[in-house]
Amino acid sequence: MRHQLCLCTFFSLLGSTLCLGQITLNIRADVTPAPPVLGVRLVITNQGKEEAHDIQVNLRDATDVTLPGRSVLASGGAFDTTADLNIAGKAPGRYPLFVTVGYSDQNGYQFSAILCATFFIEQDTSSEIFGALKTSPLADSEHVQLQLKNLARQDRSFNMTIFSPRELSAEYDKKLSLKPAEEKKVRILLRNFSALPGSRYPIYAVAEYEKDGRHFTNVILAYVDTVAQTAFFTRHRTWILTAAAAFLVLGILLAALRFFRQALRKKTALRQE
Repeated sequence: MRHQLCLCTFFSLLGSTLCLGQITLNIRADVTPAPPVLGVRLVITNQGKEEAHDIQVNLRDATDVTLPGRSVLASGGAFDTTADLNIAGKAPGRYPLFVTVGYSDQNGYQFSAILCATFFIEQDTSSEIFGALKTSPLADSEHVQLQLKNLARQDRSFNMTIFSPRELSAEYDKKLSLKPAEEKKVRILLRNFSALPGSRYPIYAVAEYEKDGRHFTNVILAYVDTVAQTAFFTRHRTWILTAAAAFLVLGILLAALRFFRQALRKKTALRQE
């Protein structure tokens, strides 16, 4: 029994920091699997200069769980909250745990911080799906590019999920497949819902699959910087200039056609005389 407990007990120490103006929240997750229960302890620290208000904590595994939060978290303050999740029936292997902390500033403007922690049950696994996530500065909407590669010698089908803060929208949860050693690029639309310019947000691409009765997870992390929207011409300069050039060329062609038609008519009239 002791030996079995040692195999299934895993301590995960992870952190995520979100900086917005004068509020900086840091999330740390301590995860201890002891089937059929997953013990989760979150430590949330305000490393900013202002108070964080109306803090709400949400965990998402197989189900959504709301943990006790705080009405006010002072600058330099910290609190921890715990939960026991049911993991009965889960196959051995590595799994993701999605953490969202919602809060507001003193003016009532709402923000969120996120963390994707991982843990394993009984036996750790190493995913054969490798990936990288490339982002661009975000004003209104941009495409992020997800690069994927199958390191296995067999076909791999897996579920790909994008996990983002509430201020951003990236609705992507799809089943993908890769052949042996195949590489694939996926474009994912990321929209700015309520993020303020000058903020930096983490986003996660999470690939999951099962093989031989074991669960595999790969978490790909990237950061998105939000910027102010520029003028319409600046944002669409390429399309505007391309359209203008096309109309210019079309105008020249129409003028040339009209000239040749007039010349042909004159030539025909002279012959008739």
